[in-house]
Amino acid sequence: MLTIRSKTTLCLRTALSSAVAVLGSAVGLWMCPVSAQQLLLPQGERWLEVEQAQGRVTLWDRQNQRPAQVGDRLQSQNSGLSTAALSASTLGLDSDIGRVQVAENTRLRVSNLTSLRNGARITALQIDQGQARLQIRRFTNPDSRLEINTPAGTAAVRGTDFGVAVAPSGKTSIGTESGAVEAEAQGVSVMVNPGFASIIVPGEPPSSPIPIDRVLRLQIRPPLQDGGRIRVSGRIDPANMLLINNVPVETRLDGRFRFSVATLPRQRLAVLTVQNVLGDRRDYSLSLRSDRR
Repeated sequence: MLTIRSKTTLCLRTALSSAVAVLGSAVGLWMCPVSAQQLLLPQGERWLEVEQAQGRVTLWDRQNQRPAQVGDRLQSQNSGLSTAALSASTLGLDSDIGRVQVAENTRLRVSNLTSLRNGARITALQIDQGQARLQIRRFTNPDSRLEINTPAGTAAVRGTDFGVAVAPSGKTSIGTESGAVEAEAQGVSVMVNPGFASIIVPGEPPSSPIPIDRVLRLQIRPPLQDGGRIRVSGRIDPANMLLINNVPVETRLDGRFRFSVATLPRQRLAVLTVQNVLGDRRDYSLSLRSDRR
């Protein structure tokens, strides 16, 4: 189980409470102790609002799904939003807490939208796959928190600009633009400062922070012909994601990859996209013609 939390998420020590982090047994949620005077109120006037929708963006809940439109709101537990290839969306959190920029091929849903009696707001979202960038203002209420859960763990913040990328295997990368994020897994924690990223493979401790790749480099070997397919191998920055024709490709912890793609009579080029954890992208053209075997 992995926990990622902001450097500023620790509760202030007072005579009545202390800064304690608790990992939930099921989903690893991080939270500060809540006193009897700060009981959770039911979900009500809390929401995420669709501020922008490009391409195929779908809004869904337990009963149905439909194309998302600007002004739509996610309010109920397990309602969510999905983006297809070449699609994206921006979600605004109520009371202008912040924004979530959802990249293509991403599935996001609401886990919790509640308030405490003292006015603090609790926001928990789940990202099963894909990439999102969160720009969250610093909370004025010390009990407010925002959590992003992934198959590998949780990101808990109280005011920072950072990105989360989740590969189909659950491999998770976190990178910080401003503020600081603490990544924790398997009893090991590392602090991720601005301009750096950490990689977490499920069941493994987080890697030491490495600089975020702003150039979006791609190293690729000459493609090999294998019947009606082309075999491709190479390497990207370990914290980046790779897509071929807008479909995610699995990469190893060191950033190496290997895949094959079918060649069609009129298909001569494929597009490889390198995307970093903050959502920056760069496209490369790949020739699908090779005489090598």
